[in-house]
Amino acid sequence: MARSIGRLSPTRLERFATCPFRYFAEEVLKILPADDVVEGEDLSPREIGKLMHSLLERLYGRLAARDLHPDHLGAELAQAMTDVAAEFERQAHLPLRGVLRARFAEIVRAVEAFAAFDLATLGDWEPVWFEERATVPFAELVLAGQLDRIDRHRGTGALRVVDYKRRFGLHWQTALATQARRGEKLQAPLYLRLAPAVAARHGVAGAVATQAVFQFVEDYLRGDPEVDEIREERLVRVFTAEESDACRDDVEQAVATFARFIRDGWFFIHVADGQGGHCTRCDFGSICRKNYGRLRRKPERMPALTRYWEIVRP
Repeated sequence: MARSIGRLSPTRLERFATCPFRYFAEEVLKILPADDVVEGEDLSPREIGKLMHSLLERLYGRLAARDLHPDHLGAELAQAMTDVAAEFERQAHLPLRGVLRARFAEIVRAVEAFAAFDLATLGDWEPVWFEERATVPFAELVLAGQLDRIDRHRGTGALRVVDYKRRFGLHWQTALATQARRGEKLQAPLYLRLAPAVAARHGVAGAVATQAVFQFVEDYLRGDPEVDEIREERLVRVFTAEESDACRDDVEQAVATFARFIRDGWFFIHVADGQGGHCTRCDFGSICRKNYGRLRRKPERMPALTRYWEIVRP
């Protein structure tokens, strides 16, 4: 019997493309990945990501109220830092002391380094909306997502989606359009569809999203933003509307195919345990039984799953 799949987000679809079993574990069974740290001794990766996003949201919201002037960065960051720390302690019931305070300070320094460069290079782009949710029809489905930030061009009215990531990794080296066709990175093309819906909700009709920009915030502490080569490779990746148009059909087919498999309950294992493969960083590798040869090979030989493999392994 086919299952209801509700709204699908780019992240959920990417998770299915990576490994349907991982999707099943996280999205159907709702199993939380195990933390590598002991509570109270350090911040988990999820907590670091949440703190970073919360800090950026608060900071840019405050800066937007003061014309995004770089001179206000220090004062507004200090207030945003205080607010975010208090909110975290209240929600997590965990005081930011000792190692936790030092880890939070690292996050603050990374955000400050990123924001200093970002504010100096905004040009005609103006950050206007932060952490906005939206839904749009897509490939006979309902696509949902939350966008970290949307900038609007003062001259043309065009939209730019800014998505915050912690660090640049090897999986970002492949062209984003290539990865979108494989279903590996669907955020860029799908965020370009979602951004105009956010604008329309705020009374800006007919706006077009021209770019999706991925910023690797922590790397602004490690690289030199003034060196173009380093900046291009390590600090930011850009996906344009033209690139999205070129891979539109492939992306729509991938999304529709993944949705059909999810609806029909196909949650098989997709093994990639070589160097850099997703199995090497999966939280569910100990329960998927990928080391059983028969289970490992069977999905690749099933005619019903041929279309999945054609997409993810073209």
